[in-house]
Amino acid sequence: MASSEQRLRDDIDKLREKLLISEICMFAAAAAIVSPMIPTWLGDLERGEVMCTTLLILIAYVTWSQAIERHYYIAAVEVLWDFAPSGKDLVTPKSYNISSDADFYLEKGPDRLGHVYKKAIYKEFTDATYTVEKPKPIWLGFVGPILKGEEGDVLIIHFKNFAKNYTYSMHAHGVKYNKTSEGALYADGYHNTNAAEDLVKPGHSHIYTWTITPDASPTQDSPECLSWIYHSHVHPNEDTNAGLVGFIFACKPGTLSRPVKQRHYAIYVSKVSEFRSWYIYENIDMFAGNVSSIDLNDLIFQKSNAMNSFNGYIYGNLPGINACKGETIVLHFAGLGHTTDLHTIAVSGHTFDQFQHRQNSVRIEVAQFATVTMKARSVGRWLMYDQVTSHLYV
Repeated sequence: MASSEQRLRDDIDKLREKLLISEICMFAAAAAIVSPMIPTWLGDLERGEVMCTTLLILIAYVTWSQAIERHYYIAAVEVLWDFAPSGKDLVTPKSYNISSDADFYLEKGPDRLGHVYKKAIYKEFTDATYTVEKPKPIWLGFVGPILKGEEGDVLIIHFKNFAKNYTYSMHAHGVKYNKTSEGALYADGYHNTNAAEDLVKPGHSHIYTWTITPDASPTQDSPECLSWIYHSHVHPNEDTNAGLVGFIFACKPGTLSRPVKQRHYAIYVSKVSEFRSWYIYENIDMFAGNVSSIDLNDLIFQKSNAMNSFNGYIYGNLPGINACKGETIVLHFAGLGHTTDLHTIAVSGHTFDQFQHRQNSVRIEVAQFATVTMKARSVGRWLMYDQVTSHLYV
């Protein structure tokens, strides 16, 4: 009885296979896959099965062969960064006698540093001489260049550390890499030894190799590119607060070779703590009105150096985020954060589309990335803001 049931199951499975092969072979015939392509040594498989197997292998090969290597020349460079180039709060309408705490962060004083700080940021160059810098959109602020690739592509990152005193790296989220391209210091038996060349000392260089896998790539229903992030991970708290962070766009095959359908903006949402940056002592020496009056244990002083920012801009100073009425743009949000560095982002008068749901806001928590679309519905200037009360006036 049992063997009869088993034979019946086998017959049903064979029938299913025949039906599947028949459907695929209809496509094979249309594609003119001819019999001379089929080797004679493939055993007892029927000719139709071999034809369809050959077609499927060919399709997979063509898809993979479209993947390319994309080279980027990136350096860590020390700069002076201005969180508020206007020098003022561009959000709060003072004509309505609404108070603003902007002066607490923007004004220099005996124990205040103002809104300009020394930082380390990623910059992109044209080649390994690192002499000609590539321009980037003004809205990226201190965020590093956007590294773009399609599913299957290999990103070759030529990195040089121009910082004077600090070891930096490039560590990526989402992509595939081996140990020599991880760029993260921890006790793994490799990175906590002198052999770890991907932790780059001042004046040294390293090449990172990252692959964009299907798991990191957009699905059929996703926007054409999804967002990941890279940052220095030698001492991640100090490194990222110094400014070493940037975006990776993982895109659908063919996206980067055809005209751009939608405008993409990348927004790094962060409570940047200059107090926890490597450069806090240099910034005190350069910008404090009275160095001797600085108390590093003073919580008020620490707070005055914590900038709730979009791409390193505060109080409405973020420039260049534009859309025409009726246009749908893609917004890529990312945050690294900690327990007080959590965000809920909204745009007044507008909604976001994410995961085929319409939402009023997007939550960005610790090491979280989100890709959403937004349709510009009305003409005017609209406020992008953080709904967390203490972060409101970014």
